[in-house]
Amino acid sequence: MSIEEKYNIRYFNNKRCYKYDLSNEIMVLQDTIPYLFEYNGIQIFEHAWNRLTVKLLEALDSINPIPVEQLLLLEYSWSKTPVFTREKRVNYSAFKDIYVNTNHTATHAGMNIQLLLETYGVDPKECNFYIRRHPSAEPPEAREYYRKETEIAFRKFLSQKGKSEKSIDITVGNFNVINKYLAQGSTGFDDFFLFDDYWYFTNYKIKTLDYVNAKYNGTKNQKATQKCLELLDEFYKHRDFYTCFYNLDISEEFRDTLIKEIEFLFKNLKSNIISTSKLYARMSMLHSEEMENLGELNNQSDFYTLVELLLSDDYYFQKPFISNDPDLSLENDDILMNYAFSLEEFSSKTIRDYANKMHLKPLHSFVDFMETCSEYYVQIDADKMVSKEHMDIDNNVLEKIKKELSYYLKSFGTIDTSNYADYSSLPSLSFAWNKYLLIGIVRTYFSDEFVVKSSGGSFKTAEYTVEEQ
Repeated sequence: MSIEEKYNIRYFNNKRCYKYDLSNEIMVLQDTIPYLFEYNGIQIFEHAWNRLTVKLLEALDSINPIPVEQLLLLEYSWSKTPVFTREKRVNYSAFKDIYVNTNHTATHAGMNIQLLLETYGVDPKECNFYIRRHPSAEPPEAREYYRKETEIAFRKFLSQKGKSEKSIDITVGNFNVINKYLAQGSTGFDDFFLFDDYWYFTNYKIKTLDYVNAKYNGTKNQKATQKCLELLDEFYKHRDFYTCFYNLDISEEFRDTLIKEIEFLFKNLKSNIISTSKLYARMSMLHSEEMENLGELNNQSDFYTLVELLLSDDYYFQKPFISNDPDLSLENDDILMNYAFSLEEFSSKTIRDYANKMHLKPLHSFVDFMETCSEYYVQIDADKMVSKEHMDIDNNVLEKIKKELSYYLKSFGTIDTSNYADYSSLPSLSFAWNKYLLIGIVRTYFSDEFVVKSSGGSFKTAEYTVEEQ
């Protein structure tokens, strides 16, 4: 029996989630967060217990409404405290014109969800509920399995970087001590090889380095910890990429083709700097079969990482640019783009402030700038973009969004953001739906299926239409 079958593990965006039985008489949910709830067409992706409770309540009540007066009579059998109140209390959240207890511990939140399911006549066995466990709350056998998996992949990564076997052993061995530093600031996370979420990792990496810098400043411990965590950071940031890369058979001919096309672009554009998007477009047009052989890495973002990995000894790289000049002197807008690509998110003010600080010219068009960045970033507001990695939208959610948009377009022909009001049919994301997020999602994820057209004007006044390709 596989580890997934034994412990009811399912992967969402390569993150492991455990199926949890909501019919359990004794709820044990310490050091867990919710991930996905499914029942009778209801699908809720939510990672906070209080928000899940409210969204679940809203969904259940929309199917089988219960009068407010009846809800106000509900009490917890174990404490006799009310589930709903008319007045705002600590750990209570708004629902309709009353408030529902959303609790302050994971276990009590789970018990609360059980009670709500019972109240609305839902059999918990008909529900699919997936949770994320902090490493300390994972079964020992699963911990060991995933730790070993990460260690093996990390060793491959270090070997790819040219590290000797002895150096690799020392680096991996150092984490026996570094994990003790990690545990100083966390009870749920106690092993750096058990992270499967890059943003969680970076958060605890910073906390660990803060602890080490304060206690061991200037010592070998501090330097070794920083170096090891930087290597692990690079590995985790591109782990999905390396997993695919190790399964590819990259030929010398493909590498030579890349060099030939890069040199062609340098000569043709009369420049010593090119953007990866130009190289990607040319390779896709002239060498489509070789590009298709890249599989999941056949996209602009991973293509940049691939080219940098294969040709780091031949060229100089600053995402998303390639140069044959070690000084890599960028033009005005290129410098601003390079800065934007170093951030998790940016806005027009972020770029404007940086331009002022560096004595650069302001962008001619922030609308064009956002469109250029849309392969790597998602527009979420009139003048704000967030990286795809930070958005971390599950593939199932993206598929549902695409289906809803396709259905609307087949029914009405065009989506016009000036009057589109069907956001409630779209699955909830970590950002509230608005016309800019809608356009951002389409541009970044569905550019092969849909076409976005702008009415023109500034980023604050433009309206958009979406049509099928």
